[in-house]
Amino acid sequence: MQFWQGLVAEYFAEEGVFRRHLWEFDGRTKAYEVCKAAIARYFWIQFNSGVERIQIFLGQLHAKELPHNQHYVQSDRATYVYAFGNGVQVWEGAKPWGCHKLMLPQSIATGTMKAFFDQHNKLESLEFMTTKHEEYLPRLAITQLFQPDSPAQKASPTMTRGKMVQKEPSITLADIPENTVRDDGVNENVARFFEVRTNVLVLPVRH
Repeated sequence: MQFWQGLVAEYFAEEGVFRRHLWEFDGRTKAYEVCKAAIARYFWIQFNSGVERIQIFLGQLHAKELPHNQHYVQSDRATYVYAFGNGVQVWEGAKPWGCHKLMLPQSIATGTMKAFFDQHNKLESLEFMTTKHEEYLPRLAITQLFQPDSPAQKASPTMTRGKMVQKEPSITLADIPENTVRDDGVNENVARFFEVRTNVLVLPVRH
């Protein structure tokens, strides 16, 4: 926790906020606002809920100078990548170039990042808007299910007309690695944090 508190103190202004807009499959978007005092806990919860690495890819950047030495940066092609300890990766935002070569589980979503900096070059607000996400499994996780020593390939014999017959192994959904995130792209611990520690705004469905 101390590491994240130091990071927030270094990069966020005194009244700085972090906002997340989560996309849901029914088309709704929920916006959560995290105040500076709770931002460190938000990241701490991420890394204590199975996340081992967070990466941010920014494309199509636009910067604008504002009065009083403030400035604004926006990325129209932003991507959050969450790598979990079980090998799963969750992508939120536009897929960065070359990522089709990665053989890791992924969740991909289009998104936008906005950042407002004060005259001291500290963040007054950091906002990430997700408009879609998808989760993928790595090729290796699937091919391992077909290995001879895989539990999914071991079937119990059955009796047929008085003879023991080895059943053909079958792969079911239970053999596939579990989802690491909910339909809105965050895990249960982060969802509970948003519900308890943030201000919530439900935005209308866009058609």
